[in-house]
Amino acid sequence: METTTVQTEINTDSIDLEQTALDTDSEVIAPNEIQESLQTKADVEDQGNSLMMYGIKEEKEEILIEKVQEVLSHLQEKPRVISCDRLGKAPAGGRARTRPIRFYLSGADQVEAILKKAPTLKAVEEYSAVYIKPYRTPEQMADNRRLIDELKRRRKEQPEKKHYIQNNTVQSRDV
Repeated sequence: METTTVQTEINTDSIDLEQTALDTDSEVIAPNEIQESLQTKADVEDQGNSLMMYGIKEEKEEILIEKVQEVLSHLQEKPRVISCDRLGKAPAGGRARTRPIRFYLSGADQVEAILKKAPTLKAVEEYSAVYIKPYRTPEQMADNRRLIDELKRRRKEQPEKKHYIQNNTVQSRDV
């Protein structure tokens, strides 16, 4: 008897919700738009704790966390690496190609400390070709590429001026 009452209440509430949705002029958001928005928000949040490492040779059966920690130890940093993965498709047919490694740390302060010390890897012969950069979404990479292209164009057209990127715009000043 009680199950019937609960079921009746659920059905009544369902009908009320449907009627409310029909009566309002509010915009309904599609589930795929919600998913995209959540994914974008997650990407932005992950950015603060993630870095990219370029130039580490790829091997079969590699343990990426150990490789990343070894490189970071040369920076006198021992951050907690949460996870890492290689981006892009694996090279087919044994082609020599090195995919970048994206790795996540436990805090943004660790990311900042590593980025400050990253240029010192040039002095370590084994890692002289390794670069550590902030992680950027594909949209941010495209925006950055446009800025760099604009910077190169201005330097070529106006060599008498100093050109630089600041606050996501290309700035120019007299030398």
